[in-house]
Amino acid sequence: MLDLVSVVVVARWRGETNRMVKRRCHLIGRDALAVADSSWPAKKTEASVHTRHTTFHRLCKFFFALGFGNALWLASLSASAAPQLVTPQLPPGIKDQPYTASLLIGSTLPLSSATITGLPAAMTFTHNGSGSIAISGTPTVAGNFTLAVSATDSAAGTLSVNASLNIVVPPGNGVAAVSAGGSHSCAVVNGGVQCWGLNFNGQLGNNSTTQSLVPVQTIAAGSNASAVSAGINHSCAVVNGGVQCWGFNGVGQLGNNSTTQSLVPVQAIAAGSNV
Repeated sequence: MLDLVSVVVVARWRGETNRMVKRRCHLIGRDALAVADSSWPAKKTEASVHTRHTTFHRLCKFFFALGFGNALWLASLSASAAPQLVTPQLPPGIKDQPYTASLLIGSTLPLSSATITGLPAAMTFTHNGSGSIAISGTPTVAGNFTLAVSATDSAAGTLSVNASLNIVVPPGNGVAAVSAGGSHSCAVVNGGVQCWGLNFNGQLGNNSTTQSLVPVQTIAAGSNASAVSAGINHSCAVVNGGVQCWGFNGVGQLGNNSTTQSLVPVQAIAAGSNV
């Protein structure tokens, strides 16, 4: 009987019609009864054989209904998959300009909750109760932000993944910041960094130790640099929400777990850290 139930359930699962499933059931029964009849004692009567066949067909009808119910149950389990993130990469935004976007979550069931953490300062989210989370605000910092997205559906299926949002400095922004150090200076220009002056320890960050009487490019324009500070013989800049430093490093002032000076920027604080 277990074989019979399995066949009916699988047949239903394959999408076979009622007529096809019933015929499959009766064919299995016919073969099984033929084997059983051949092993019965010789004194079996026609009435007893008829009773056995009738009983089997009643069982077939019963398991047909049982198989149909199980197939529906299995289908419902398959249909209620855990929520999935549809938009892992949000459209980029521009620093100090209003931003709106929707993060989409695919789910076969209603979402009971959805949250986002890690948004830039001055930005918020609103869950609409279905598969959309509205993000809005005016970002005050630039950088590439990693957002932690969590959601739970009505069947306790969960989602916990990351999405990304890049906030850039407006193109053609010109000089946004300047800093004068001990014997060199740096400025944020068009989202990059330029430095000039003494360069004995690589404080200009252009892979050289040659001083420069004019600005040289330290960090390429359009790199989302938003601030810079020139020290006595090293410099640091805020880039993509993180910090990069270059120059003298005798006491670890570059912040890269080293005391070796660097002629080019090294990462002190990871991008997307909301610096």
